[in-house]
Amino acid sequence: VGELRPDLARIHALRAGTPDADLAPGADRDEDEPVFDRTRFSALFGTHLEDWLRAAGIDTVVVGGVTTSLAVECTVRDLGSRDFKVFVVREACGDLDDTAHAAALAAMASGFARVVGEGDATAAWSGGGCDFPPPAS
Repeated sequence: VGELRPDLARIHALRAGTPDADLAPGADRDEDEPVFDRTRFSALFGTHLEDWLRAAGIDTVVVGGVTTSLAVECTVRDLGSRDFKVFVVREACGDLDDTAHAAALAAMASGFARVVGEGDATAAWSGGGCDFPPPAS
């Protein structure tokens, strides 16, 4: 990252213990829920997230985050490549570049995840399951 994004290294961005590495306001969690600090774009690289998901019997993951074209897409590709059922909530993702955001959503939808709207995600959770509607044909 330092070579490709020297601006982040220069301002010491995304370092443990700094506000920009904290959970976003409103992204509360229960005390017993784990936090996996990542050092690369994919949340699976160099963390115990995959082991934790498998040990917990979790085979379906709902993803949101920033930056869509980097961290979100890398994580989704890794999850999909490891045979997890992956859903990306469109409104829960963001990117500094609208074109990159749209391209990343399209790339993820092409083979790694089902990209859904927040209404579909909320309805699925409210119904107690992850049976999102099938993609439009």
